[in-house]
Amino acid sequence: KVAVVPFKETFAYHAVELISQSSKIGLSVIAVDVMSMISRVMGYNPWNIMEKISGIFSKVAYTGLITLRLCVLKRYFLGKTFGKFRESDEGK
Repeated sequence: KVAVVPFKETFAYHAVELISQSSKIGLSVIAVDVMSMISRVMGYNPWNIMEKISGIFSKVAYTGLITLRLCVLKRYFLGKTFGKFRESDEGK
């Protein structure tokens, strides 16, 4: 008999989740870039920060995503190694 694995525990789910989160972050990076461009066109550019804000935001956002995904991967491997954790045991 083949064991039925919940969809949220499959590789496909995690791949789609990663693509979805990357797309959301990409959209927010574009929004910050557009806002900084509008600010520069309007003449608001203190300390030339508006030229760098998009790059700073994208680095912070994608670093956060990578950190989150590594945390999920670590939890997955620990769960595989030591057995499944219950939801109530995660904070202990």
